[in-house]
Amino acid sequence: MKKVLLTGKNTDILNGIRAGLSGELTVQCAALGSGEINDVIGAFKPDVIILSLESVRESSKPVFTELISKYGSIPIVTVGTDAEKEMFIQYYKANRFENVSPSAGNEELNRAVERCLSGDTPQRRRSYILIIDDDMSVLHSVKAMLEDEYEVGIAASGMAGLKMMSKRMPDLVLLDYEMPDHDGREILERIRGGEATKDIPVVFLTGITDREHIDAIIGLAPHGYLVKPVNAEQLKDALEKVLYYL
Repeated sequence: MKKVLLTGKNTDILNGIRAGLSGELTVQCAALGSGEINDVIGAFKPDVIILSLESVRESSKPVFTELISKYGSIPIVTVGTDAEKEMFIQYYKANRFENVSPSAGNEELNRAVERCLSGDTPQRRRSYILIIDDDMSVLHSVKAMLEDEYEVGIAASGMAGLKMMSKRMPDLVLLDYEMPDHDGREILERIRGGEATKDIPVVFLTGITDREHIDAIIGLAPHGYLVKPVNAEQLKDALEKVLYYL
């Protein structure tokens, strides 16, 4: 029997969702909090997650991000109005979630669950991350951390990275701040100066941690910065915040 995890605020709509789900499904409920959801997912191992958006606020975005970053292979169906869905629109743009209106009824919700269980849902688009760094060991180690969840391109110089962007636009650029010839500041200026690339978010990588250096980076107003060496959890968390909070 297939298993469904139902989460959200404990409201009449949530109770109605549970009552309306097919009797052929095993349903487990969990409060909308990352700690409890993690525990339940680990023990219950759901095939689908249903998330009620009623009464959900901006403060719940970290839970959404964690669901995607840790359990990206589990399909998620949300139940919410257009206004509630708009608050988390980036997830739908990337085909991460499928939404069902509360007014659509139990039949439509069960059909959405069936689509997820059968795999008959839109392919979740993997974001494309471009890493620019003159250190090949950094390029390959960071690529290895990300390639299970993202499409990843690597460039060993700023100019090579710009050339790659002219052929395919990344969703985000990880840019080394300290590079010979054309440093991170110059490459950031070129990215922001291009009509096609100006809106691409850039997160700096830096190996220097003194206050003056970090202040210089912050002064350029990137979408974030990470100090090398980075670990996988730190890196993915930073990227998810940029990609899905914008």
